[in-house]
Amino acid sequence: MMQPMREFLIRWLRVPSEPAAPDGAPGSLKIFRAARAFYAWKCLQWGLGQASALVGLVLAFTFVQSDWTGDFLAKFPRAEWLRAIVGALEVLGWVGFFVQLPITWMMVRLEYEMRWYLVTDRSLRIRSGVWVVEELTMTYANVQEITVHQGPIERLLGIANVRVRSAGGGSAGSAEGGPSGEARTATHVAHFRGVAEAEEVRDLIVHHLRAQRGAGLGDPEMRSGEPGACVPPLVLDAARELLGEARALRRAVGKDPAPTEGLTGREGAA
Repeated sequence: MMQPMREFLIRWLRVPSEPAAPDGAPGSLKIFRAARAFYAWKCLQWGLGQASALVGLVLAFTFVQSDWTGDFLAKFPRAEWLRAIVGALEVLGWVGFFVQLPITWMMVRLEYEMRWYLVTDRSLRIRSGVWVVEELTMTYANVQEITVHQGPIERLLGIANVRVRSAGGGSAGSAEGGPSGEARTATHVAHFRGVAEAEEVRDLIVHHLRAQRGAGLGDPEMRSGEPGACVPPLVLDAARELLGEARALRRAVGKDPAPTEGLTGREGAA
């Protein structure tokens, strides 16, 4: 019964298939999924909500069937019609409750199954939702913060949430006023919710972030170690060629009678 309902909901809601991998080098794609404990926690929340609705229906039924309600309705003209309407609403409430049980449970299941976390060496992509599908793609260029959040229930279940915050191009209403009245920079936030490998996710993103920023000449890590050791070969060759042309020009005007040694590291570039 559940499998036909699952297929029906997927077709009716037009749930997209697995998201395409974001930009990245071949072989760098890593897929994470929400843990089974996350699904169990969502099922528990669903069960508590259904129990609350059932208690409400029982209380409403008890109230409608009480003598006080009967005496109150008897004061109105056509009391029989009012009793019939109240009885019909009561029946609809019970029917609706039992009809929505498998549908809402299947929605919880699909929400868990259709949650995707994709990470490559250049960007990440998160897709979640069934009724409302949300997909966020974020590159590492403007990542500002990576945090792991774990509440008491999540610690008990062995799961955590990873939040990746990146500076974004703010829209008209995306900036918020701070305590001093100045607008704060708009941000994009990606959430890896309910993952058991929270530290692995964080460390992987940090690793890719350092590797990408390490490819830039202005990064502090590029200036550590041996002079020129981290400079890309193409950049180094272009600098040597430029330096040779500059020396040839100086010799042509008589200001540099003898060529010096070739470019090596930071001293040659100076």
